[in-house]
Amino acid sequence: MGLSVIVPVYNGEKYIKECLESIINQTYKDLQIIVINDGSTDNTKSIISNMSMKDTRIEVINRENKGASSARNLGLEYVKQDFVTFVDCDDTLELDMYECLMKFFYDDSYDIVHCGYKRVGKIGEKLVNGTGKIYVQENFEALKNLISGRMFVGSLWNKIYKINVINDIRFDETLKINEDILFNYKAFKKCKKSVFIDIAKYNYIEREESTCNSTQNLKKAIDSYKVSEIIYNDCKCNKLKNYALERFVECLLNLDICFYNSNEKNKKLVCKKIKLKIREMRRKKDIEGNKRILKSILISEVPFLYKQLYKIYNKIRTPNWDVEI
Repeated sequence: MGLSVIVPVYNGEKYIKECLESIINQTYKDLQIIVINDGSTDNTKSIISNMSMKDTRIEVINRENKGASSARNLGLEYVKQDFVTFVDCDDTLELDMYECLMKFFYDDSYDIVHCGYKRVGKIGEKLVNGTGKIYVQENFEALKNLISGRMFVGSLWNKIYKINVINDIRFDETLKINEDILFNYKAFKKCKKSVFIDIAKYNYIEREESTCNSTQNLKKAIDSYKVSEIIYNDCKCNKLKNYALERFVECLLNLDICFYNSNEKNKKLVCKKIKLKIREMRRKKDIEGNKRILKSILISEVPFLYKQLYKIYNKIRTPNWDVEI
């Protein structure tokens, strides 16, 4: 009952060694560690090559740069074990993470097992929930939490998948963001039963990054909208419709403000189409909740005012990318 670990890396010379050491030192030993060197131009190739000579469980695949999603898809082609997981190359694991998760698969009824995590930054560690509770979820409950962003995050790195559940699922290589949400939506849709252990076993390391420009933000907003639309269209005729609709509306509103703040030549035309869509959804009463209704009215009717209010809000708010139980 072995586990394949897929680690895409691009120019990760500063942190790939620490990441891989946290994997090879796991108390769970039956590992196949697939490292995809995605066209690195720094010393990454040498580091992972040396580490693979010391630990034969590490398999290195060198190729030209095509992006993390493409690297993960390539890694899936090399999987030899019955279970698979993913690790971001700049993060680390608690040494008993895989032992803690894999033991649940001895009960063959579980298709996905996942855990909590903590954020590690300059000012210290932030435990995300960490109630210590164990949640066994049927298909519907897990999908509801994934779509609505409750209880657990849609990331890949804190989840272990039974390979026969995801053997026909691949990452959308055109997406810059939310490709993990879409992958997990498809995975949990096929999953009959999963286990979420609310104990932090994965260390999400917050790295210094350059400030995203408006073009990058717009691309992310477009991709988030695309993913939410795919999920919403897939849920229109089932009990998940309202959860998918809420996510879709939020992404639509965010897309409008990102286009409005961009320098795109066609932004007026796109914003006009979005406003018409927002008005139509309000007419059909698809947009619910006082805050969301007010936001939709401001965006569709007085976008200049909304832009000014958003600037003020964005300066004083404290972003929360995590989830609540």
